[in-house]
Amino acid sequence: MGKVVLDKYFWLMWLMPIVASGFSVSVQARGELFAQILLVAFYGFAFFYVFYFLLTFIPSHKITNILKGTLCLISLVLTGIDFFSAYYLHTGFTPALVGTLLATNLRETQEFMHAMLLPHWGFVCAYVLACGGFLGFVRGGGGGESI
Repeated sequence: MGKVVLDKYFWLMWLMPIVASGFSVSVQARGELFAQILLVAFYGFAFFYVFYFLLTFIPSHKITNILKGTLCLISLVLTGIDFFSAYYLHTGFTPALVGTLLATNLRETQEFMHAMLLPHWGFVCAYVLACGGFLGFVRGGGGGESI
């Protein structure tokens, strides 16, 4: 078992939900920005740290990197959807939103996505560029801070 190394992917997966939580529905409704950020920061750090800790038991670095990349991609996609839905739709990324999209017919869902995504394409590009910029400017690909 090696040391737990927190690399730039860890920090990106941890920071993006914190930023997105500032725009969440609960902050908009109740104005509890500091409490929401602390909650997301604590639980996000705990979850991702446990994940990285469990990765230390896998001897293959290739499998470890694939799992880190997969979790990073899933985390950023879900955070992006949550951020977008909170900012533009004023709703959280909840089972109710997914259920509504799945309950309508395919044509209505496609029209809704085109009506919401195409006018806000700059937001999606800015999100992708911010994530890519973070990974590009933060030093340390595999070796990061050891805890």
